[in-house]
Amino acid sequence: MNRSAVAVQIKCPDDQTSELGPASGSADRTGPFASAEPAGLAGTLSSLIEESRERAEKLGRMPDDLLEALISEQAFRLYAPRELGGFEASPADVLTLLEQIARVDGPTAWIL
Repeated sequence: MNRSAVAVQIKCPDDQTSELGPASGSADRTGPFASAEPAGLAGTLSSLIEESRERAEKLGRMPDDLLEALISEQAFRLYAPRELGGFEASPADVLTLLEQIARVDGPTAWIL
């Protein structure tokens, strides 16, 4: 299957721009909590999510370090095909993951 790479620029509220596009592939996950399957995300990120709860409440938003960890672990690519760097997870697997994360912090699960 031939898919062309498309990058999307997003204007953030603080006047920074972010570029989203296809990831380099699931084999290239190099984040600090690198995990091969979505089920591993909850376990590896739970301590950081828990540490971030109070800061998130004070900030009124997700702390930057937690957002960066979620991005580096490609947590926002749960449904994306593996060929595009996603987990290609089933809806049942994603719901299980979200349930596990929600037990630690509901708002983080909601964002995912």
